[in-house]
Amino acid sequence: MLVHVMSALSSTSFKRLVSALKKSNKTCTVVEQCCGGLINASIMAQPGASSVFFGGSVAYNTKKAKKLLLDDDELHKRLLSASSKQDNNVLSGSSSSSEADAYIGSKLDWTAQTSVAFCKALDTDFCIAEGGAAGPTFRPKGLETGFAAIAIAGRGPDGTVKLLKQLVVRSTHSDRQKNMSLFADAAADLASEVLGAEMPLATKKMYPPSSALILDRATNLRSDPVALEAMRPQSKYVVLRGNQILVRSVTELALLTYDQVATIEGKQEITFLGVLSDDTKTPMFGIDLLDADKHETLDFEGH
Repeated sequence: MLVHVMSALSSTSFKRLVSALKKSNKTCTVVEQCCGGLINASIMAQPGASSVFFGGSVAYNTKKAKKLLLDDDELHKRLLSASSKQDNNVLSGSSSSSEADAYIGSKLDWTAQTSVAFCKALDTDFCIAEGGAAGPTFRPKGLETGFAAIAIAGRGPDGTVKLLKQLVVRSTHSDRQKNMSLFADAAADLASEVLGAEMPLATKKMYPPSSALILDRATNLRSDPVALEAMRPQSKYVVLRGNQILVRSVTELALLTYDQVATIEGKQEITFLGVLSDDTKTPMFGIDLLDADKHETLDFEGH
């Protein structure tokens, strides 16, 4: 039995990750939810892990796990606030797809905040954060298969810690143990990608993409400024800066809310892009940031 367990922890993904950490002389910590400690244990299972891994945390129930979340009052309040917004979305009678999207969004927020907080608190070079739902049952309507939001935070040359990459991994089933293993390997692969490790070509195929959405250009609305203005509070926004676009990860655009874009300062040009093919027919706008020097802290990629 022990041999079987250790074999399961010694995946190629974690061998690659620990090797990359050792070669680059970098350290990491981990905070995870639905993987239940599998990421921590899989790193520890690799020979020489003690030189790059200080330890980590498993905070499965955010509400009751403040002490496992650095016992940080402010962090805990922020995480509970994001969770409360998701619960309010459920209570408001939202559609199944919007409930599922809100839940996934809350996990993106959870991993973004915890990855940065743990990287700072443990004084490591990197932090891997994972949060999601492995199954076999799911709380929000519209969610029928497992998913995990994964975030990698890192420390720059000047000591500043920031979110480097995020990825939503979706499985095709609700098998709890298989999903935990899938999500743990995906976390290791994303961390290795950030570290610049050479990735096998087949890696990306392991993680099924989310259902494709179609953008209806909705040309009939473009000449109606009153209708466009009324749609903006319910819209999602793609942010552009010159020939660059704001992303969550190498495979996912950052779609901001109306409240989020309201905090972006400087000159902007807003363009109506169309309406998504989701259940709620979400309007989409593009925002061109015209004052490039005001937005150096945002993570853009060229396109």
